[in-house]
Amino acid sequence: MMVGVLVGCGKEDSIQPSASNTDTSSIKITKPLDKNSVTGVYQMVSPDGSKVTIQFDINGSFSASLDSEVVEQGLEWEIKDHKLYVFDRKLEQGEWYHTQYDIQENGDLIIKIIWDHGAGNPDGKPLRFEVPKNKQTPFRKIKFAETKAKAEAGNVISQFKLGMMYYNGEGVSQDLQEAAKWYRKAADQGYAYAQVSLGLMYYNGEGVLENKGEAVKWYRKAAGQGFALAQQGLGDMYSNGEGVTEDDKEAVKWYRLAADQGNAPAQFNLGLMYDNGEGVLEDDKEAVKWYRLAADQGNAPAQFNLGLMYDNGEGVLQGHNEAVWWYRKAAEQGVADAQYNLGIKYSTGQGVLQNFVTAYAWINIAEANGRDVKRFKELLNGNITLNQIAKSQELAKEMIQKNPKLINK
Repeated sequence: MMVGVLVGCGKEDSIQPSASNTDTSSIKITKPLDKNSVTGVYQMVSPDGSKVTIQFDINGSFSASLDSEVVEQGLEWEIKDHKLYVFDRKLEQGEWYHTQYDIQENGDLIIKIIWDHGAGNPDGKPLRFEVPKNKQTPFRKIKFAETKAKAEAGNVISQFKLGMMYYNGEGVSQDLQEAAKWYRKAADQGYAYAQVSLGLMYYNGEGVLENKGEAVKWYRKAAGQGFALAQQGLGDMYSNGEGVTEDDKEAVKWYRLAADQGNAPAQFNLGLMYDNGEGVLEDDKEAVKWYRLAADQGNAPAQFNLGLMYDNGEGVLQGHNEAVWWYRKAAEQGVADAQYNLGIKYSTGQGVLQNFVTAYAWINIAEANGRDVKRFKELLNGNITLNQIAKSQELAKEMIQKNPKLINK
């Protein structure tokens, strides 16, 4: 038997959306899809005359607008088994509506299937239907020239979209300076998404000279409009003292505003502030509350820290089973420290049946992600045979093959 050292997780500075429970039914698509072929702006006119526009960004984000008013932003889309899935509306208890699109040879999108995963259905079975052929109105892909013409005419949404096209190289060669130029035009008209995007370009020095103060300026403009992503970013700037004087109380203020809107990274960071007593009185129960809200949305660092709280009995009753549950959630998303702690759990038999082969497999995966595991291996080697080590290495390979996200590239 051995006892390992459990480790904690620090502040997150990026949003990593997660989707699960994807449907496995098949719709044949005439040719393979890739991100570049799908990325872009699509538009249709609905039967009631409303203009519906959707944007698929190369980074996997998705936005939709109705008559130029953005109704959904920042959610996820992915290509799986040559089908396009959109995770387009958060429901209660971690459920999502899913929309599956068929891609036509001319690049149009046709909604074929819409479903959820149990929400609103008493027997828990997914609500699901295929759109009848006479209702399958296509979304036409908007060409770069059309977007540019509208942008030059002063249309704020087109200016923002044109900035995205230049940024991602959609329909035009990538040009970060042009992207910043068009983001600025839309931002000057008060468009919050463009303000955040311009702030990010100043933060990273993309298309403009790096300037953290300018990043703060544009985050603040969008945050003042209640835009959660900007509020989270502003919280990060105050927490890290970038572009402003470090001020944990101001960081907490902005994190809370974003967290109250459901922004998972802000919820995680607010939990961390309570955990460490930064800008607020230390309060383990509040830390657990905010970690849980973020963890339930799939935020991996929050899942790991929630596991740690259960492991140590901080803010909750100590529970090794619950700790293992949350460690596993984070480990499956490539968090090396969670993989390391899960290995410890299997080696000690806390919360799981003791299994040195599985323990060593998780330790191997953590090591592949850069975690220092030398001391752990030295201690475990006294309890594991060479045959078991060989089995653990094969098990690790199988685990990675089944779930490539185990390796944090």
